[in-house]
Amino acid sequence: MATLYLLQAGGAEWTESKRLQSAAGEPLTDGQAAAARQACEELAAAGIRAIYAAAHDPVEPLAAIAGEALDLRPVVTDELQEVDFGLWQGLLVGEIKQRYAKLYRQWRAGEASASPPGGETYDQALDRAWAAVCRIVRKHRGQDVLIITQPLLAGLLRCRLTGRAADAVWDLVEWSTRCTGFDLDRISLLEDAR
Repeated sequence: MATLYLLQAGGAEWTESKRLQSAAGEPLTDGQAAAARQACEELAAAGIRAIYAAAHDPVEPLAAIAGEALDLRPVVTDELQEVDFGLWQGLLVGEIKQRYAKLYRQWRAGEASASPPGGETYDQALDRAWAAVCRIVRKHRGQDVLIITQPLLAGLLRCRLTGRAADAVWDLVEWSTRCTGFDLDRISLLEDAR
């Protein structure tokens, strides 16, 4: 049985003082780097054959740590970038709540049409990333693979991998640097069902 491992860079909780970062996220902290090293040491015995990651902080340095620990060269793909926050990029959550109160509530509730101005809906981000996951799974059929991304996109991928709708994303977003494994046979079934 082959496994897809999803390693996410940890991040700060979504508090009033949290600044939204997507394309150019927050730098990898020492704590995140240490957690990544530990997760990768645990993965060393898994026989991972490929690493895929988004570009930019904190994912790219996390991919370098994984590549070194697993003796693999990470493949960088834009399709695994964090959700595009559009005009909200770089703003504090408190500022967004103040300026875009109704839209922010709709977006957090997972309404299908809600997106930051100039940004992506959850479904758009998930479709983009899922296309990459399916391509990766087909390319590495029967092999263990590691995908590295940021918390919100990782939560969206968890939605798809567990058969939940994208509006459940906030139930599945985790803020620590952690790794989760998913049976690749299940991914093939999900892909066939689409």
